Amino acid sequence: MKMLVNHRPPVPGRRVRQAVILATALAAAAGLAACGSNSAGTAAASGASTATITITCPPISDYLTVTAAQQKGYFKQENLNVKCYGAAASGATALPLLQSGTLTISGTNIYSMLLDVAHGYPVKCVSAVNAKPATGSELAFMVSKKDAGIISNPSSLAGKSIGINAIGSASQLIAELWLKAHHVNPSSVTFTAVPFPNMAESLASGTITAAITDEPYTTLSIKAGAKVLAARPYQLIAQEPVFNCWAATTSYLARHADVVKRFNAAMAKATAYVTAHPAWLRQALVSADKLSPALAKQVYLPSFTTKITAQDVNLWVTAAMKVGLLSKQISGSSVIWDQAAG
Repeated sequence: MKMLVNHRPPVPGRRVRQAVILATALAAAAGLAACGSNSAGTAAASGASTATITITCPPISDYLTVTAAQQKGYFKQENLNVKCYGAAASGATALPLLQSGTLTISGTNIYSMLLDVAHGYPVKCVSAVNAKPATGSELAFMVSKKDAGIISNPSSLAGKSIGINAIGSASQLIAELWLKAHHVNPSSVTFTAVPFPNMAESLASGTITAAITDEPYTTLSIKAGAKVLAARPYQLIAQEPVFNCWAATTSYLARHADVVKRFNAAMAKATAYVTAHPAWLRQALVSADKLSPALAKQVYLPSFTTKITAQDVNLWVTAAMKVGLLSKQISGSSVIWDQAAG
């Protein structure tokens, strides 16, 4: 499966490459949040007819709440028939599918949603998915084993290829913030789109020199010999930034507010469950992502939350404008649904 090409034009002055790297692991990894049959048969939402919705199920640990909602019957309790669209592996590639109607609700990083809003697409966050943790290396800046010896300082990255999961993604923004903070011109590197499931392999082969990786692929990259260049580069935005949200178009929200409220209710239950049961999360990595139990114990987990505020979004606006990846000021409150989870 080829990487879906982002519908937005690259930022002028940036060198980007839509890599033709086959996501050989993507189909399997999409099962990380696969929406199969419900296992817990509990009472459905009172008086609500069953609604069928299609959502994204990105192959990263951030979206394990979808697996929990399905396995624990939380979607069924809200009379929701939830289908996964596994081909959209990032917010940058999923949001165009939201606009086309292929997706009902899309998981997206905050920055990619802001880009859509800046380009005139009417989307809003309806609830948060997760925040990045204050410790560990859940989303990290990695350098390949092959190049670790020559990348002795940030300036050594000039002229090199940096892997990001999609052009116009939060990974690109974070990489540019980190480079700029270390006095490296982002225009001096080439950003290459590599799906997260292929990051470890691409780093190991030297196809890319460095990459922004997310779990469980950070841990897999380290196992394959990659070195951590920066453990938490996202902390240039905030100590624990709200990172992803569930988004829907304003037209869908106007017509189907009740369905979205039921989705939020199911995700709130799933978020509470996974927060209280970290052992379940580890087992989900073993069963769905085929990690060994020993490796699953090493994976850094995100901080799951459904709450998102205007300030959470404003932090991303400020960061994006700082490096020229957002051309207009956007108010955080304007992109959060007025009935969003709180």
